[in-house]
Amino acid sequence: MTTKVYRIINTAIINKNLPYIEPCPLCGSEAYVWKYSQDFKKNPVSKVVRCSNTDILGTECVLSTPLSIFYKPRIIESIEVWNAYAKAATQQRIKRRSHNIFMRKRIT
Repeated sequence: MTTKVYRIINTAIINKNLPYIEPCPLCGSEAYVWKYSQDFKKNPVSKVVRCSNTDILGTECVLSTPLSIFYKPRIIESIEVWNAYAKAATQQRIKRRSHNIFMRKRIT
């Protein structure tokens, strides 16, 4: 059985010119860039933006372990993918919510 190994990257130290990282579109928590590798000494290292939400009971936001499309070789690429996803998901949620409110008003 392989274990996923993640290490957080302090992006403020690496480059202050990196783009803003959007909050998690599902729970609103902060998101951080992480390094990921099966073995940091032997395997390539990917960068991934992950949701930081883990509550006291140990449950996690779905995006605290994102899909493989979020894993990129460069930090900037992982942030761009995360931000594009976060903006699209947020817009979809807003659109669905406003449609549901409109339909409820129509019915009543």
